Amino acid sequence: MTFLQQLRKEKGYTQQDLSTLAGISISAIQKLETGVNKIENSNVSIIMAIARALNISVEELIKQSEKCE
Repeated sequence: MTFLQQLRKEKGYTQQDLSTLAGISISAIQKLETGVNKIENSNVSIIMAIARALNISVEELIKQSEKCE
């Protein structure tokens, strides 16, 4: 399980909830959660939107995501 998926579930969000809150496509969320795309390689605006939606710092999101690989 990726850090993003773990954190999303802890917050009680579905992928659709996170997609809506972050303003990004659900397919982008799915690709990040399955490891097809990596958080640290994503567009800065996507990283910032996800961090904001999950109420976590960008730094923490990247750091924890790298640990869970």
